[in-house]
Amino acid sequence: MKKQEFLVKVAETTGQSQKVVKEVFNAVFAELENIIVAKDSFTVLGFGTFSTVERKARHALNLHTGKKIAVPAKTAPRLKFSSALKEKVAAGKKAAKKK
Repeated sequence: MKKQEFLVKVAETTGQSQKVVKEVFNAVFAELENIIVAKDSFTVLGFGTFSTVERKARHALNLHTGKKIAVPAKTAPRLKFSSALKEKVAAGKKAAKKK
């Protein structure tokens, strides 16, 4: 599903206009980006936790040449899904619709 398709579904579910849904969606993800860039975390109960993880410097092997290469340390974004969501996905359950 692409962003526009998602926005249409949310607009239909909430009864809000697509314009309003798009503004809220963009604001939510802009703020989420600010949180992650600040190396803070954000938890949505029942969904997961957005955070960052520090990756150590390491050596890797170039499979084409067989040479070792140095991979520098870096900070990467991370999304750890909640166990409740993992269980729903495994069971194939859809989220309940709100009326």
